[in-house]
Amino acid sequence: MMTDKIKNLITELTNECQKEEVVLSLQAFDKENMGSVAQVGNAIDLTFSIFAQSKNLEKLLSECDCENCQKEREDDSKHEYHEVSSDFMADVMDRIAKGEFD
Repeated sequence: MMTDKIKNLITELTNECQKEEVVLSLQAFDKENMGSVAQVGNAIDLTFSIFAQSKNLEKLLSECDCENCQKEREDDSKHEYHEVSSDFMADVMDRIAKGEFD
């Protein structure tokens, strides 16, 4: 169960990040999958923050040797992935900045 103390700390952190203009992307969940999401910043900054988080997660998963992670890696190897060009990413970022994905 997420305690009031944790909820208050998340709120306090969110307020402080807004005040100091710091980008924040935070998710906290308890064992019952009840949680809190806090985000501060514009769409482009949050996109980069979430992208960095996903890269960290990929690294953690690639290093984990548990049965679930091994199966996930095995399933992933069956998928076809495509390279994304920097022009494509620039276009997506421009469209986000224009609010096309809001």
